[in-house]
Amino acid sequence: MELLRKTGYRIISFLSESDLPLNVGDFRLIDRKIIDALSRLDDDQSYLRGTIASMGFKQKGVEYDRAARHSGKSKYSIYKLFKLALNGVVNHSIVPLRLATFFGLFVSGFSLILLLVYAVLWYMGIGNWPRGFATTTLLILFSIGLNSIFLGIIGEYIARIYKVLKKSSLIHVQDRLNR
Repeated sequence: MELLRKTGYRIISFLSESDLPLNVGDFRLIDRKIIDALSRLDDDQSYLRGTIASMGFKQKGVEYDRAARHSGKSKYSIYKLFKLALNGVVNHSIVPLRLATFFGLFVSGFSLILLLVYAVLWYMGIGNWPRGFATTTLLILFSIGLNSIFLGIIGEYIARIYKVLKKSSLIHVQDRLNR
């Protein structure tokens, strides 16, 4: 379970657009400025680690030895961990949307190459496929690729709208001089 948790946090950090610190728990000491910035957010699906990291404030880790659990094992099930991971990725990354676009480009390009190979083989009289099978298959593949491209593009627009609607401030004042 611990390996699954660590792997999940590394995947979230890899996919995130913010620099998420690894091996950091939600137990933390934070400045009042961060609390004020968090209180201005209107997000009921917040992923606290990612939200604080995306605000741009300086972070400094303080290592300490954690005491053993008093109540035994963690009560967080695999389902809850998966929900948390999905929440972290969706709140702090548009990489999955871009992956849909790249997948579409790959499938479309692959189907076009196969179409060329099929045309050459057909012209040379090589291959014994049922009539219309290869053409139908290639058109379906190409259509799936185009759908993925268009869904990725639509997803990019929705992600930009989502970021605007989150109303998280672009600027946070960390320090002031000459107060």
